[in-house]
Amino acid sequence: MRRAFFRSRWSGRGTFTSDLHDLGFAVGGVRVEPRDVRHETLIRVRDLQDFVDLGLDPEAQLLTVEDQARITETARAFFADLSPLEVDGSVIAPTETRAEFLSITTSGVRVSVGEEDLDPATALVGVIISYPVTTLPQNVSIRWPLFNERIPRVPATTFDPAGPFLTLLDPEAQQIEWINYLTQ
Repeated sequence: MRRAFFRSRWSGRGTFTSDLHDLGFAVGGVRVEPRDVRHETLIRVRDLQDFVDLGLDPEAQLLTVEDQARITETARAFFADLSPLEVDGSVIAPTETRAEFLSITTSGVRVSVGEEDLDPATALVGVIISYPVTTLPQNVSIRWPLFNERIPRVPATTFDPAGPFLTLLDPEAQQIEWINYLTQ
């Protein structure tokens, strides 16, 4: 089953997209379920290229379908190697990493199907890294190290069956942490 990035957080908030032109934009999160933990990231291409070479022409006015394929593969590999995820104190390996171009609309987040050129200033890439677990963990944590002048803070959310829990990360507080209060 395919899940939308940050489905419960962004659904129905179409005014959010107006901020993407002038501000750095990145969102991080951890979704915890009984058999799966996912690290989810939504970042603007313009901001991602500050941290990894995407092979973009600085003069390009559009991201072609070929550019998009290269960028999603680069983003997938970059985030898979960025920070290890710890579950109950042990680093675990992901079973799947995927990246897609996304757009935020008034009805929520939708996947861009890769059939049209995109504006590199507002194009968004979503990355989901999936980690298998045998039972609902007691603790999950991952570090978010991507900060710069445009991205001084990053909103992060942990999701579990009880709902979302919001936090704000910055260079002094880089850890996304989820603690299991469901079974205590």
